[in-house]
Amino acid sequence: MTTLNREISSLRSFESVNAEPIDVLFAEHRITEQALNCLERMAERWSSPAGGDDLDWTAVHEAIVFFQTFVEDWHFRREEAYFAASGVRLESIEIHESGKCTFHDHQRCATHLRGLAEAVEVIASRSTAGQPDHLDPATPAREDDQQALRAEEQALQAEEIAAARRRFGEHARAYVDILLKHIENEEDFMYPIIVRDAPPQTKRAAAAVFRQVSRETIDAEKLNECLAAVGNLVERFVGSAKDST
Repeated sequence: MTTLNREISSLRSFESVNAEPIDVLFAEHRITEQALNCLERMAERWSSPAGGDDLDWTAVHEAIVFFQTFVEDWHFRREEAYFAASGVRLESIEIHESGKCTFHDHQRCATHLRGLAEAVEVIASRSTAGQPDHLDPATPAREDDQQALRAEEQALQAEEIAAARRRFGEHARAYVDILLKHIENEEDFMYPIIVRDAPPQTKRAAAAVFRQVSRETIDAEKLNECLAAVGNLVERFVGSAKDST
């Protein structure tokens, strides 16, 4: 059984036995890290302004939907509710290099994910724009003028695609860096504080909140789609990388 399959299996077993929220969140972190690994490889392949490989639109779509649904809509929402019910002040634990303590990682991730999706939309729209099949009546009729206008339009489209590729890579790498560090901070600092300091009654109440929000948030069919998407991405990127070494 692969690492990803083990994590998915453990996540499903957690759901069936009402496991501790921290155990569930740990399993979700491992699955998310697999998807982040794939996103990082996408950025390496597809963010070059010079062109390179064409985007695999299916893979990009699966990645964006996974991060929007599994991470942004479900994981972040449920862990925030759990932390709040546990009495953990999130803003007092996120310590940045400047020494400032904030908790904006979820918002920062959302911003970069939106930027990534917008860049992909630009690449898709410009890549399929093609050449104009007619000219405006005001356009000069001379063939050389028409060709010049087509060349100018194609050059503009190429510049827009190159800029969008750069933004795709920038947002993807920023998203990966922030979320990986965020996961590390939670597992090294935030979860241990709950385990060590929260009274038993508070832990039970927080677990009840977590399960309630999970029931209200997670759709079983969409969960299966998200987990299948991660499996496809790992096979597409991580698997192929192993085969090539």
